[in-house]
Amino acid sequence: MDRDSVTPRSMKALPWAAVAVVTVTLLPILDIGFLADDWLIASRIHADQANATGVGDHARAILAPTWADDYQLFRPASLLLLHLEWGLFGPDPRPFHAIGLVLWLATALVVGSTVRHLLDTRAGAWPALAVLLFGTWPAGIEALSWGAAQADLLSLFWAICALRAMLANRLALTTGCVALATLSKETAVILPLLLLLIDRARPIPSRARIHLGTLGVAGGYLALRVLRFGDMGSLYRGRSYLDLLADRGLEGMVLEVGTSLHRLVVPLNDGAFIRAYDITPIPLHVALLATTAIIGGLLAWTGGRSNRRLALGALGWVVLPLSLAVVPLEGVGADLGRSRLLVLPAVGWVLIVILGLHRAWECGHRRLAAALSVALTLAGAGLWRIDLVPYAEATRRVERLTGSLTNAAAPGTHRIVVLGIRGDNTTMHHALVSFEGCHLLAAGLYNVTRPPFAPAPGHAIDRVDQVRDLAEIAEPPRTRPSILRLDPLASPPTFTVVASGGEVGPPLKLLPTHGHPWKPGKDAAFVVSGPAAIASEADAVRFVIAEPQHGDRAIGMVQPIGRGDRFEARAPLQTIRAVINGETGGPRVTVEALRNAPGGVIVWWAELLRGEEVLARSAYQVVPIKP
Repeated sequence: MDRDSVTPRSMKALPWAAVAVVTVTLLPILDIGFLADDWLIASRIHADQANATGVGDHARAILAPTWADDYQLFRPASLLLLHLEWGLFGPDPRPFHAIGLVLWLATALVVGSTVRHLLDTRAGAWPALAVLLFGTWPAGIEALSWGAAQADLLSLFWAICALRAMLANRLALTTGCVALATLSKETAVILPLLLLLIDRARPIPSRARIHLGTLGVAGGYLALRVLRFGDMGSLYRGRSYLDLLADRGLEGMVLEVGTSLHRLVVPLNDGAFIRAYDITPIPLHVALLATTAIIGGLLAWTGGRSNRRLALGALGWVVLPLSLAVVPLEGVGADLGRSRLLVLPAVGWVLIVILGLHRAWECGHRRLAAALSVALTLAGAGLWRIDLVPYAEATRRVERLTGSLTNAAAPGTHRIVVLGIRGDNTTMHHALVSFEGCHLLAAGLYNVTRPPFAPAPGHAIDRVDQVRDLAEIAEPPRTRPSILRLDPLASPPTFTVVASGGEVGPPLKLLPTHGHPWKPGKDAAFVVSGPAAIASEADAVRFVIAEPQHGDRAIGMVQPIGRGDRFEARAPLQTIRAVINGETGGPRVTVEALRNAPGGVIVWWAELLRGEEVLARSAYQVVPIKP
């Protein structure tokens, strides 16, 4: 890999060839859908754009310091990009992921250019290897698969551009990139210190000009935060950074940083690996940790003073960003959750690896350096494919969830009531918080149904913790919301319809009626009446009684009876039987069963049938039961 073995033109082309390899490896990213906070941000941006009447409204939305009641984020550069993407592409995740991929590839190219500058005439093909290793290392799996994590990718891109500009002694460009990095994500406030750690070889006056400028940018950014928030910190889960720092403590921070460093070296979703191969991933952990240890040993053994100093600076890029980020968050887990925190440390890790391999090559250990280079590159590409599987599975779950929501939405209504959702408006159902090591916060519960959205960004969704609260639904019959139950144990989890909103055919009158408490006695019956004309075409009337808390149903079939220009159908309890495994033929519904209905409420409606065709369906009635 020395410079003499490769022509200058081919050396310049090698990084681009590496980019092509990385692109092919990462293309499946484009098939991942919106996940996790993608839906929250999509909902917020769409609402902001729909309500904006001028440039001022758009600017205020981008500069907004609060995205939820218990979160404060100030990322105007990232929000500007997301607003532009949403305005251009709408609710299509592919362009979002494509732009994220472009940012990642551009960052990889700048990493290669940085290596070329650091190694100077000894660079050879090492910049291309840096592009290949950084691009295929799965430290960026979450940032690329999660549209909401574009802030991490954008901040990373400007950070590496700042490093490259600093090495070229470009003062204005360096400070500008630092400013853009901090406006993309707040963790980049540590970037001036990271640049100082790398820049230790040039004369002090030259270094001072650049670093005073970058420190001034960081100070200005913190002052801007004070103007927006009233203090220098911000809220995360309703708590300030300093409070969280006190909770975490030094011991907790060291533990989380250590865990995250392990996942930087071994970026493997252990659960996905075990499901794919049914073997323990421990040997792979040992192999990658040993490889990194060997490279570090080679650098310590063969590296000169300047290389060791540069490696220590790169180590600062690995450790310091994690030390800042693990205060509000836990470290990167075995499922690679929060692996977006690894994108900036990955730059330092790649620099250390390239320096170590390069020194080994120059000192005559060429076979070892070549073998380790190939092994790490192949490992990274293979781990990408394994780590992407949970995101693909989560995408299918999201499609199932949003599809079931969309299909359940009744014509004429843009509201859905969901049973089984615990907590307030910012808390998702416990079973939807995480699927197979991948964020999936109940897509659809952030007011999102499958596109096209109507009204934007989707059907409004109310959470109902107690079924008795259903009796408070007061919409007119034709606009009542659909009532759904979440079934988190289904594979994949889905929403099932308890009662569809709206009506079919002419209005029907039902007893007992919606919202009126009912005390069933021994002669209890369900009664429906309506225009005789529709009944004359019907073969039967089907009564459907649903118990919403557990989703149980009972059905009764009777013949309509004409009474002049009206008809009436009456279903005594003895005609109504429980539905078991989709078949009507279970036990008869009793007065005691009604009086002991879980939650003290039933939902029922009537349908006029001609064969299997529904000629008319009443609006459902939510009836509180008197004990």
